[in-house]
Order: sequence, then C-alpha cells, then structure tokens
Amino acid sequence: MIESTFSARDAQPNLVIDVSKDPSPRVVSSIWVMLAVSTVFLFLRVYCKKIRCRGLWVDDYLLIASWILLLVSNILITELMRLGLGRTTIFVAHMHTLTAANGSINKAALALSKTSFAATLLRVSSGRRSALVWILVVSMNVLLAAGAVTAWKPACDRPADTYEAILPGKCWSVRDSVIMAMVSNGYSALVDFVLALLSWHVVWNLDMKRHEKVGVAVAMSLGIIAGLVGVIKVVKIATLAEHNDIPYRLSLLFIWGQAEPNVTIVASSIPVLRVLFQEMCSSSPSRSTYLKSDARSTFPASIGMATLEEGRQIEEASRKRVLQAMGPSEASDPRARELEVEIGYGAMDEITQGTHHLTPRASGDPGKRR
Repeated sequence: MIESTFSARDAQPNLVIDVSKDPSPRVVSSIWVMLAVSTVFLFLRVYCKKIRCRGLWVDDYLLIASWILLLVSNILITELMRLGLGRTTIFVAHMHTLTAANGSINKAALALSKTSFAATLLRVSSGRRSALVWILVVSMNVLLAAGAVTAWKPACDRPADTYEAILPGKCWSVRDSVIMAMVSNGYSALVDFVLALLSWHVVWNLDMKRHEKVGVAVAMSLGIIAGLVGVIKVVKIATLAEHNDIPYRLSLLFIWGQAEPNVTIVASSIPVLRVLFQEMCSSSPSRSTYLKSDARSTFPASIGMATLEEGRQIEEASRKRVLQAMGPSEASDPRARELEVEIGYGAMDEITQGTHHLTPRASGDPGKRR
C-alpha cells in the first residue's frame, strides 16, 4: 500500500515534519479488527457452501486466497509499526523491504477479492455483459499488478533511503509513485461501481418477484461500499502532503488500504448469507419465491390451465439456467440434482451457487418442499 514516504520538500517549502505522533495503536488495532470481521463473514460463507450444500467454487477459493494474503499483510504492517514507521522520515533498508512487500501483497489481495465477485457475476452473465466484466477485471488486474511490481522501484529523490531489494532499472520520483497509486486505486474503485450496477441489470432479468429482485440486487451491489473506501483512499493519498504530520498520515493509509479488500470479502459473502438467514427465519414453506406448477401444486383450482402452463415454462427455464450457473455439484443422482434448484431457492442459487443440499426442506415429503 505504501511504497515510499515523503520528505519535507515533497510537501511544502520550509515545512517542519512532525514525527511526535505514534500511529501504531490506531493502525494495528484497526487492521486486526477489520480482518476479524471479514473472517467471520468468510467462515459463514464457506460453512454455507461447503457444509450445508454442494461445495466450494472458484469464487470461494479466490476469496480464501485473498483472506490469506490479507493476514500476511497485517503481519507485515504490525512489524512495520513496531519498527517505528510513522515516527521517522527515513526508511532503513529492512523497512523499505517490508513496505514494498506489503504493497505488493495488499494489491494481490485486493485483486483476488474483486476477481472473486466478478467470477460470481460471470456465471449468470452472457453476451455483452460477460464481455464487459472480463474487460473490467483484466484491466483492473493489470493496473494492480503494475502497482505491485513498481512498489519495488527506488525513489530518485530519496537519497538517504537504503534498500535491501529493488526493481532493476531506473529509479522514479515519489510523485510518480503517488500518481501510480492514485490511478490504480481509482480504477479499482470504478470497477466496484460498475460491477455493482451491472449486478442490478443481471438480477432484474431473472424470473423472480420484484421484492426478491430488490433484495438480491441490494445484496449483490454492496461492493459499492468497497468502491467508496477506494475513493476515500485516493483522496487521502492526494491530500497527504498538505499537513506537517506526513509520516503519521502516511501510516494511517494502511487502514484504508486494508479496509478495501476486507469490505469486498464481506460484501461478496452477504448474498450467500442472505439465503441462510432466510432459511433460518422462514417458518413456513409459503415464503418460497415460486409455487410448484406440477401435479402436486398448491395453486388454487380456479387458476386456468394457461396460467399453469406459463408457470411450468418459467420454472423449466429457471431450472435450466440455475443448473448451468451453479457450477459443480456433489449430487450424482439427477433427481437430487433437481432438488438442489427447488423453486424458491433457485433464483438465489443463480447468484450464490446455492446454500442448501438435500436439507429437510429439499429432501423431505414432497408436500413439505413447497
């Protein structure tokens, strides 16, 4: 996240740098609390999909990898705070190595967390929407990868700094590193906003009741919060040199740097947990989104055959789309596979890859499944 620090001339002429503030307590407590929160959400997501349903898919593994990198990043930041980062204007060699390593790992964690959400969205996208998601994800990963690599470039205007490991080639100015950080983080935030809006468009085309569409779309678009965090981070970087306590404020950027991938993990887990919450709170099968339209249907007898036929067509179309979107399944029996996409859970399964597998609601008496 932080590749270098500022000197007095990088801020304002004749500015005396204040190094009296200790950012360690605030930074260390904040990053570990955020990781604890995202850990709870990720654990519940894995529990829903591994223990209570078919298993994990590629988006889950990407989130888990992102969490592991965040854990490593937290350890590096904690060590940097112990070494005195934020209370000095000079980087010693080991401090630069840890800072550059953390910058690379943080960007990798951010890229993986957002790629995970994009992978989820790709399962239910097609045509131009799918192409747009691919373009956004690939371009975002390229920019973040460039930022991760250039974190190891030495600063030409920091002659007092020493290095253990640097990127071969020419050095660059601190200002160039700041611009690179702003561009990559700004574009990452833009991707959050676009994917959130795109999820509304995707969900709105599903065969669901309007209130269910709104609920699912809101859950899917919580990535906007991660985008807002990214915007705040860019603003903090841009205004860093306007104050004399630059080292202190530079250290506080670690908080915003860790906040974005943590928020992304939480936002990506909420759609899955939404279904678990509905299953736990539902006291009646009538809460199901759809009513079956076969011979065991609970449709009133007064409903005409045309309506029943339309219901069958909607159900069949939804079932086929769900089976395609849900990914791999542990169910080998075709009937068991169909039960996994029972109407009422199927619409959400299109997005979350499901949260139930032959549970009492899905495998009991046929009359209890509606």
